[in-house]
Amino acid sequence: MTLRLIATFALWITLYLLMVLVPVALMLVAPLPVGRGFWIEFGVGLGFLALAMLSVQFALIARFRWIAGRIGIDTMLHFHRQAALFAAGLVFAHVLILLLADPDSARFFDPRVNLPRAIALPLVLLATMALI
Repeated sequence: MTLRLIATFALWITLYLLMVLVPVALMLVAPLPVGRGFWIEFGVGLGFLALAMLSVQFALIARFRWIAGRIGIDTMLHFHRQAALFAAGLVFAHVLILLLADPDSARFFDPRVNLPRAIALPLVLLATMALI
């Protein structure tokens, strides 16, 4: 591997990390809601991180010449796959941690409280598994 290629990889990885971690950093600078413990905040942070990663995924498969030409389409697609699997794991960890940390959050799945949300949440989880 040439030094130029390593520098290109480092640049794109740094750009990716900035795009993914900025939403989490913004969450950390905001004042914490009263009464939420570490595990609730950790679960919410995982959700923000998963959302940011999934939002950036389109750029990895869009085959922009200015990206793919520098690092190669095979490398991009491999990274896209690995990042998607990691983001999906974050989604499921987000749900699991929030349900374990606060059993009252199971009300989000209760159709008597909010029918559209109770339908959408399991569908989103199933759609995520289907995409994987």
